[in-house]
Amino acid sequence: MLSFVCIGAQKAGTSWVHAQLARSPEIGFPRGKEVHYWDWVQRGKRPLNLIRYVEPFARDADSPRLLGDMTPAYATVRPEYVHLHAQMYPEAPLFMLLRDPVERAWSAARMDWAAEHPQASMSPDPAWLAAYLRDPEVLAKGDYARSLRTWGAYFPAGRLRAFMYADIARRPRPLLRDICAHIGADDAFVDDITDAALMERVRPGPRSAPCPPAMAAELRAWYLPRMRALEDLLGQALPDWQAAT
Repeated sequence: MLSFVCIGAQKAGTSWVHAQLARSPEIGFPRGKEVHYWDWVQRGKRPLNLIRYVEPFARDADSPRLLGDMTPAYATVRPEYVHLHAQMYPEAPLFMLLRDPVERAWSAARMDWAAEHPQASMSPDPAWLAAYLRDPEVLAKGDYARSLRTWGAYFPAGRLRAFMYADIARRPRPLLRDICAHIGADDAFVDDITDAALMERVRPGPRSAPCPPAMAAELRAWYLPRMRALEDLLGQALPDWQAAT
């Protein structure tokens, strides 16, 4: 049975968390890191066939392992699909990793530019970048308060938790322990992970210059009220995000 789900965010450290959790003999991912069920149904890429989502996890129903689905695209699925998920797995914990939304968008832009233009410069074309970063789907991926409210509306308090991307660098071992505690996993394996393994980048994106200042300022202005909504939702300030350039 599905034991836990990570709903996002894209480019916010989910691959790192998956790589670390996969070290535990008590945690498994029968469909790999990302199942892409609800997001592909929403986009019309697969039919709404709930058995196809349940079946891979049901195969290991007798296993004591915790089974996970870490699909960042779930952050922006519509409420009707969240409702269906909640009806199927009302007890499974959920979590979301949060990164400065401007940095997240810039990281995603660099990744997608490199994928679409493998022979081009590492810095995206200005016209392409402006269109990409203004795309409503791209902007929605950084509207974390909306994602947390959408999913949180169908689960009891405490079932969904948010963790910070910055803690991967600042406090990776305590972060992993916190995630394990939330999903109900034994964290003994965390002691066996070397410092070098904890600090190793997983699926690193291309390195390039910072986001062009004018574009970063435009994004930060758009995200500012959404950052404040997130602060209200989390009950904590995020001054580094608002002050970043």
